[in-house]
Amino acid sequence: MRTEPAPGSDPTPSSGERATEDDPAAWGDATSSPDTANDARLRADKPPHWG
Repeated sequence: MRTEPAPGSDPTPSSGERATEDDPAAWGDATSSPDTANDARLRADKPPHWG
């Protein structure tokens, strides 16, 4: 089931485009920086139910 788009909205939004604020560099993060030890720790530190 589909509904009609809201008045004034774009019924066919662009796909694959990102807003400027969605870019990690906009938040001060380097886009090509190597992982730090903290990055590896955060990826490994998962709750047991995550598998």
